[in-house]
Amino acid sequence: WTKALDVGPEPGGPIFEGSPSQLDAWDNGNVGTPWLVKLDSGRWRLYYVGTSDKGRTVAIGAAESENLFSCDWKRVDATC
Repeated sequence: WTKALDVGPEPGGPIFEGSPSQLDAWDNGNVGTPWLVKLDSGRWRLYYVGTSDKGRTVAIGAAESENLFSCDWKRVDATC
């Protein structure tokens, strides 16, 4: 894993964060353990582990972006 130092409003900062502004979000505490997959469509999917701010929920989430080195990652809604 290599930090992309020239990406985002705070170079060297995170390109994807939890949802601290959403108090009831399952990933409003921390996100980590990133795993990137290039989809057949050319988009990138980021799988990650998220935790709640109370540490009671730990789950796997996904987000997608057109550009690997972007701060424009959008969470993927669960389909199950």
